[in-house]
Amino acid sequence: MIDKNLDTPDWQDVLKDGEELLWSGRPEYGRKFMQFVGQEKIFYGSFVVGIVAIWISFLFIEPDGRHNRTEAAWIFSALSIGFVAGFYYMAATRSYVLSNLFYAITDQRAIVCRKGKNFRLSNRRYFLSFPYLATYSFPIFSGHPLSSIQVGSLLSEEIVQPFGHGLTHPGWPVGQARGVIPVLFENIEDLQPCLHRLDRCNPSKQITFVLTALPVRRGVSRPKKPAQAAHQSPQSAHHHSSATSAMVEVEGENMRPVTWVRVKEVRSRHWGMGGNTPSTEDVKAMAAG
Repeated sequence: MIDKNLDTPDWQDVLKDGEELLWSGRPEYGRKFMQFVGQEKIFYGSFVVGIVAIWISFLFIEPDGRHNRTEAAWIFSALSIGFVAGFYYMAATRSYVLSNLFYAITDQRAIVCRKGKNFRLSNRRYFLSFPYLATYSFPIFSGHPLSSIQVGSLLSEEIVQPFGHGLTHPGWPVGQARGVIPVLFENIEDLQPCLHRLDRCNPSKQITFVLTALPVRRGVSRPKKPAQAAHQSPQSAHHHSSATSAMVEVEGENMRPVTWVRVKEVRSRHWGMGGNTPSTEDVKAMAAG
C-alpha cells in the first residue's frame, strides 16, 4: 500500500472497517546522528584503530627510503578521509532509515510505515501489514539501549523503498538481512506493553475471562452461585462493578464492601460447556444473539 501524504501517518485512514488501533509509535533511539545502535560502535572502533595504525606506521618510514614521508602523508590522509566518510555514511544511513519508520498495532495486524522515495525521486509512504497467525510468536532482538520486536519478514526490501535503503541499516548484525529479511519494531522504549498487546491479539492466545463474585464474611469466603460472564477484552473495571452489583442484589447492599471479584483467564477452547468446548468467537456470537 502506498500513500503520498508525508506527515506522520493518520492510522485511522489505514484501518479497515471494524479494526481497532491499540498502539502506535516509532523508533525511540537511533534517529539522531550520534545515537549509535547495534554493531555500529564495533565498526567505528575499527575505523579509529585503522586510522591510528596507519599514522603510527608513518613514524617508521625512513626519510631516505624508497617512499618518502611526503608520499606516505598523502596516502595516509586519503585513507583517513575514507574512514571518516565511511563513518559518516553509516551514521547518516541509520539516522535516515529510523527517522522514517512508524509502527502500529491493531486488533487484527501489525503495521509498519516507511517513508521514502520512489524511482522518480517522489516522496511516498509504504505500508506493510502482518495479520496475526496462531503459529507465529514475536521474537525479541536484544539491543542497547533498547530492544526490538520482529513482527514479520520480507523476501525483498524493494516493496517498501525501491530507491535507496529500505528497512535495513548499518546497525544491523552482519548477515541478518541475508535471505529472508526480518521486519522489526525497532528500538521500542515500552517494549513489554507493546509485546503484551501483540501477544494478546494472537489467535492462539485469545483469552476468555470468567468473573466470579463471592461475598466474604468474617474473613472466610462463602461460595455462592457465581455470577459469570465471558468476554474477549479485559474491561476489568466494568466487569468488577457488574459482578459486584449482581451479588449485592442477592445478598443485600451491606455486603458490597466485602464482595470480592476474581477475574480468571481461560484460554479459548480450554473450558467446556454442555459437553462442548466453545471458542472466544463462539461466546461472542452467543452474546450477540
